[in-house]
Amino acid sequence: MRPETTENRYGDHTLKTVVQVTNWRRVPKDGKLVLAGLQTEYCIDATCKAAFEHGYEVIIPRGTVTTFDNDFCLGEDLTKYYEERIWNHRFVEVLPVVEVVAEFFEG
Repeated sequence: MRPETTENRYGDHTLKTVVQVTNWRRVPKDGKLVLAGLQTEYCIDATCKAAFEHGYEVIIPRGTVTTFDNDFCLGEDLTKYYEERIWNHRFVEVLPVVEVVAEFFEG
């Protein structure tokens, strides 16, 4: 998935992204935001929590965020932990990619 050329895109910096998301007047508060990218424990985590705090429904397609390995665990394991134990059913809905594609791009 990638944005169409007519869709708004947001930069890599979390603060800038959060400010732009909360100022994005074309997305109604009952709208849904689909979030993907990196880095799981920084940009993605902060952005999904800030969007949630501002009343947005956030969807993360499973497997579309990632991070780097660190001294404590593999990046893949850290991302899985965030998807399953921190975000899902709390701040966001983590859904299979096929469901997200069906809802937003085939509907």
